[in-house]
Amino acid sequence: MEKFLLLLVLAGGCHAFLPPTETKCDANQDTSPCSPVVGGSVCIKLLNNATNYKLKCFKDDLQFMYFYRGNLDIVQAYKNRTKFFIGTGTLKMTNVERSDTGQYRVERYDPDGQRESNIVFSLQVKGK
Repeated sequence: MEKFLLLLVLAGGCHAFLPPTETKCDANQDTSPCSPVVGGSVCIKLLNNATNYKLKCFKDDLQFMYFYRGNLDIVQAYKNRTKFFIGTGTLKMTNVERSDTGQYRVERYDPDGQRESNIVFSLQVKGK
């Protein structure tokens, strides 16, 4: 049994026993693509605090998330694997899939409802 485990580790099979990786990206500072791993998770910093903001999030021009006045609406395809942390302005996607690769845009509106800016970033999901 010990020889089998040693052989498994030497053959590179130990990744099956490790938890999926978590990638962290800052959409406001990083200009390179954010590169999470298939099956892992990615935390994307959108702003410091979203409490008084309205956000509309798009992937390839299709809206997948809407946040306003504490209410969060996420389309079904992302619902069970996407969270938004209001206090830190961070979007977290778990169980990342290859189909998550693409261009993302977040429209940010100030507390008065005026469009403040667009945050644009890209995800390039890598294989395990």
